[in-house]
Amino acid sequence: MADDVELIPDDLDALVTAVTAAFRDQADAHQLLRRIGYPLDRASNFAVDHRYAWTAVVGDLAGGVVETPYRRLITEAYDKRPYNPTFSRLRARYLLASVAHVMVVGASPDGAERVRGDRELKLVQESGLRVSPVLAAAAADLSGIGTVRPDVLHLACHCDGTNLIFETAAGMVEPVAATRVVDLLTTYRKQGGVTLRAVVLNACHSGGIAGLFTSVADTVIAHDGELDDECAAEFAGLLYRQLPGASSIAAAAHLAAAAAALTSTYCADLEQDLVVLPDS
Repeated sequence: MADDVELIPDDLDALVTAVTAAFRDQADAHQLLRRIGYPLDRASNFAVDHRYAWTAVVGDLAGGVVETPYRRLITEAYDKRPYNPTFSRLRARYLLASVAHVMVVGASPDGAERVRGDRELKLVQESGLRVSPVLAAAAADLSGIGTVRPDVLHLACHCDGTNLIFETAAGMVEPVAATRVVDLLTTYRKQGGVTLRAVVLNACHSGGIAGLFTSVADTVIAHDGELDDECAAEFAGLLYRQLPGASSIAAAAHLAAAAAALTSTYCADLEQDLVVLPDS
């Protein structure tokens, strides 16, 4: 699991004030607490005194009753109140470009053009981030996200515009509808508390399915048209090296595309074909 964010005292106070104001109603408060994994049998009665109830919850969070409590609280509070200025500011400051752990899932089955997931993996690892690799991946291997719990799910595979292409146990083509992958990630988000900073669809013709993944990740990165294999690897390495200094994951993607277009003739169309949702 990704490490929790470390809030400066003023931001912690602002977060507590914002959740106290935005989730006064007991039903709303309980729904939020469920989503961050807080045990409701410990909660005070919000209907009687919501300020006291939230003060007790925050004390429990500081005491470790929930893993990565502030990361989860910011994520879920923003998800429920996306126009709240405090949640938006804290999310942008602490989460959007805060990536420590990437799960790289690669597949290059027999009978399909080769995908150099191994080279992508090497370049991502050189970024210095924690990387969990799954190569020669079957669709079922995505269930490992519940244990790995990465910040980013990076898919290095083929896409035909509707399906993502994984491998069978025999190494043959296994097309899986993008909707099914989203359904799986939705289950792990709702039932397992897995929150993704980003899904990277580093595959040809993935731009058309990118919108499906916006419900399960803060940022989705994909590509319209063809994506050269060498360019895919170059873009992947640059993307994760750009993150520490970027204002957001979206900004890092645009910087990586621009740099790749300059360094490789294979990437001439990368900037115009890049899809980033939301693009900010």
